[in-house]
Amino acid sequence: MANGSFALIVILLLAVVLRVNAAGAPPKATMPATVAVWTWSGMVDYDDPEIASGHGHAGGPGTYAAYTFTGGGVVIHAVKGLSVTVDHKTHRIGKLRISMDGKEIKTVDLASTDMDPNYQVLSVSNLSNAVHVLQVEPVGGWVVIDSATILNGSDPGRLTFGDGRLVAHFPFDQGTGTMADDASGGGHKALLLGNAYWTPDAKVGAGAMSFAGSGAVETVGATVDTSRSFTVCAWVKLANTNGYNTFVSIDGDAVSGFYLQLRDDHKFSFTMLHSDSLGAGSAPACAESRMMPQPGIWYHLAGVYDAQVGELGLYVNGQLQSTTPFASPWHASGNTAIGRGKFGQPTDFVNGNVDDVRIYAAALPPDSILSLYSANP
Repeated sequence: MANGSFALIVILLLAVVLRVNAAGAPPKATMPATVAVWTWSGMVDYDDPEIASGHGHAGGPGTYAAYTFTGGGVVIHAVKGLSVTVDHKTHRIGKLRISMDGKEIKTVDLASTDMDPNYQVLSVSNLSNAVHVLQVEPVGGWVVIDSATILNGSDPGRLTFGDGRLVAHFPFDQGTGTMADDASGGGHKALLLGNAYWTPDAKVGAGAMSFAGSGAVETVGATVDTSRSFTVCAWVKLANTNGYNTFVSIDGDAVSGFYLQLRDDHKFSFTMLHSDSLGAGSAPACAESRMMPQPGIWYHLAGVYDAQVGELGLYVNGQLQSTTPFASPWHASGNTAIGRGKFGQPTDFVNGNVDDVRIYAAALPPDSILSLYSANP
């Protein structure tokens, strides 16, 4: 390259097909066979014969990529003004938040009607020739990074996820079969049990899971360590608001490690008990909603445990409802259950629908939770 600079081109493709919002043929996505591919945590593998390397990854809000490199600068190009089609589902383009060395640089809105498949979103050339960490994160929709060029680089760099990875994602879009796929790539397939049924009555995508008061969808083993920071999200629609309904939980020996639920006071709650014992149920830690949900309406719930702060928080439709202290976490190592909780035995079975369940091994920040809601308001 000019001035003897060395550039490593890193292509991050986040879509199977890019469709132009305006009429006309979509642009072709191409990349050299020697390219390094960024794999975002929680992204979905796909194959595309148009791509020389034969594979890429797809994803949206709640995911991020952190690239560690040695160099003096970086130039990033993204796709602007396009929609993203993955697995026959079209997602809207959102914003791209860019951080360098732990400091946010800028947020760029890519949801423009002015199409540009190679839009420059960042150019930095005054970095010290040292180790740096570049992080990119979609906000409020999906993003497509066309390329990141590392200037004056002396090593190929490496991708890391940290603790903020999506460890389980159940979109429930299959519509048939006895197993629900995990779209996170974590391999946590879940078995349909009892009165758990596929339904097209969904909030996100083509399908959801319907429960009739005695069914559940369960993985073999836990999907996240409940003694550390984590976030659990789900879209829920209740048939009625009578009694306890636990939408997502992880089994301990005696009780659940957490309950994302409706309690008997007719409010949503993110609940954790101070120990794996029935006696701990007398004084639960509950972050409750300020509102009382109504039957037949979809709500987005997010429960957050921040181990560093020692606090539980509950979000409804992207808005923080309440927080409560919690300083006695423990590791629930049993099955992850969607549609029930555990208190001595399976309990709190759901009457209603649950869709797009996501579990993260991190305490997601408020703007990321709002993004997850805003992507499907």
